[in-house]
Amino acid sequence: MRRYSPVTKSNKVKGMIDKRQLEQMAKDTIKQRFGEEMDVELILLDKLEERKKELANLYDKEIGHDIGGAFIPAMNGHNPFLLVGYSEDDDFDLFEKYYHELQHAVDYFIVMKSIGKLPPYFSYYTEFNAGREGFIKVNMAMLSMMPIGAEQMQFISDVKSQIVKMLAKTPHTIFDQLCHVARVQAIAQIERKVDYSLYEGIPRPIVELAELIYRHEPTVEWYAKFKEMIESIPVLQ
Repeated sequence: MRRYSPVTKSNKVKGMIDKRQLEQMAKDTIKQRFGEEMDVELILLDKLEERKKELANLYDKEIGHDIGGAFIPAMNGHNPFLLVGYSEDDDFDLFEKYYHELQHAVDYFIVMKSIGKLPPYFSYYTEFNAGREGFIKVNMAMLSMMPIGAEQMQFISDVKSQIVKMLAKTPHTIFDQLCHVARVQAIAQIERKVDYSLYEGIPRPIVELAELIYRHEPTVEWYAKFKEMIESIPVLQ
């Protein structure tokens, strides 16, 4: 669940984000909320896979090939590690990936402190949250650079059109449909109103599952309900 925003050459920017400040902000977020030390590294995309291999050896853990980066829990005596890949010529792309990956870290600590382990279907929970958070942050950043009025309204309209086009290509699985609802909820928060047309074609149980994630902190009891809801949804065709 990555690029949702209709980025063109005209709305790419570079050199506006202080990458060291972002690294420190991520460290501070985890320290202040959870009392944990976390190492953070922002790295150019062409060096991302090589760095993942190094960290996989260091942490003795397989790291996936997600294009955005990775969050690695504490292991082998090393602090948790947040790795974010970025392109030199597009700060917006970095912004989205940064908040997406940081949310994965936040979700991990929330669940570990409330439940004590990563329960079944954790990936559904955290990918929904991370996709939603990255989508909101990058689009709000883009909007902040536009004059209030017609240009912003056109941008939001373009984003909605992109969401609809992406839905047509979205695999009919619970996970992927849930990720679509994350985008719809995000644009509703940005607009401060719900465009119900964006929910067309999404089964009601998927929407209800998204609401359960969005409106409740995870607990043992909550996760039992979450798991039950997922397993009760018929295989989507």
